[in-house]
Amino acid sequence: MLRATSAHATNHLLSVALPARNLALAAEQGHDQVLAPCAACYNRLASARHAVASDAALPRRS
Repeated sequence: MLRATSAHATNHLLSVALPARNLALAAEQGHDQVLAPCAACYNRLASARHAVASDAALPRRS
């Protein structure tokens, strides 16, 4: 379940990790699209996707 959180105000890594996990789970299940139920959820997903794609310093888990 997608949920917007206030993690972005307190912990940058957590604010990226939570929605990035949802994107990773969707990809593992073969989905190439994710529906965000609200604007805040979409914003967090888009921000996470951008952060993961552009910030090589973010830790990666296999």
